[in-house]
Amino acid sequence: MSLPPEICGKIASFLRPVGGLQRITKTHKSVIRREERDLVTLSRVSRMWHVEATRVLWEVVILDWWDDEREADLKLGLLVRKGYYRHIRCISIQGNREDYMFHPPQLLQVIRHASLLSLEEVKIHVFDDTGVWHGLRSFVKAFLTLDIPHLSYFHLELLQISALISMPMLFPPPNPALSNTKNFLLRHPTIEDLGVHFYPQTGRGLDWGFLDSAQFLPRLRAYTGGQSDAAKFLAWPHLSAVTFHPDQPDPSFALTSQFTMFIECLECFPNIERLDLCWNVPFGGDVLKLLTDCFPNLQELSGLQVDANSIDFLRSLSTSPGTSYLPNLTHIGVTDANSQISSDLRADKAVIALPLLFPALRRCTRTLRSGSTPASASASDPGPGSNQRIYELIGREE
Repeated sequence: MSLPPEICGKIASFLRPVGGLQRITKTHKSVIRREERDLVTLSRVSRMWHVEATRVLWEVVILDWWDDEREADLKLGLLVRKGYYRHIRCISIQGNREDYMFHPPQLLQVIRHASLLSLEEVKIHVFDDTGVWHGLRSFVKAFLTLDIPHLSYFHLELLQISALISMPMLFPPPNPALSNTKNFLLRHPTIEDLGVHFYPQTGRGLDWGFLDSAQFLPRLRAYTGGQSDAAKFLAWPHLSAVTFHPDQPDPSFALTSQFTMFIECLECFPNIERLDLCWNVPFGGDVLKLLTDCFPNLQELSGLQVDANSIDFLRSLSTSPGTSYLPNLTHIGVTDANSQISSDLRADKAVIALPLLFPALRRCTRTLRSGSTPASASASDPGPGSNQRIYELIGREE
């Protein structure tokens, strides 16, 4: 019995859940590989299954020259030779400068063809480990001249590791390849999720100039970037989710003070509902007070670190009732400072006490450090090999 194409298409789509690059970035690579293998197997059943499975398989393309250069080369070759670029809806490109030296013409050809069809999401993550930017500069510069009519998700991340090693406390020289970033964004008002992170960068961030939310990215609802750049978008009317990165590499002792000074300079932004912090900022009352003043309607928060002082702070809550922060927070994600904290049962008890701080809290996701031997009767394990623990909590307010 043969099934109609639309039914075959739905079955094939079931093997790769929706979510695009947002889902890909949060899903373990082994899961992504299993989905790809299942779709390849399905494509061998018959001609009809081949058509539908191939379409779903190439809707989301991951070219990762960090983990598997041979696989990335094979995928890129198939996109060009077989014309699979016509299926691309999301593409993620990752690698270092040496990889990009050999592939810019093919990459640009694929993106240029796909952009005229159904391309909606693009992520480019480049790791330059040599300090020579010529190949990278030409690729990024050429990409920023493209027009992608349906672009809704765009993340561009450039990490220059040589700058971190040779001048860790100095500002790196400006990169001319990035001067077209603003013009590219001006041509793409359809973008809803934007990530622009050049690390390290000058303290001023990118030269955005004057920005008008009515004309520049009017649909923007999520932003990821360095603190100086992200702060410029906090007042955008539809923006509800922000991820902050530090602009400069700093020794660990300076990160907390840098974060505190940054937040203290911000105004109140009631529109922000989700905040991800890419600092190792200790969980403490001073930080929570700043976040409450700046983001009073926050519902999701991740990135704070649990250390010995954090445990003492949380354990002291029983003797200081009435202290509360972020009244609308329902989900918090924390990371243990080291494996000793992950093995400390006091940390487990401290996390259980979080509803004393956050009246509406329902869930805590705690990331453990390797080398620990966690034991908890109050949290669920997401699965074998996972380094996270999920706590289902009951807030003080119903």
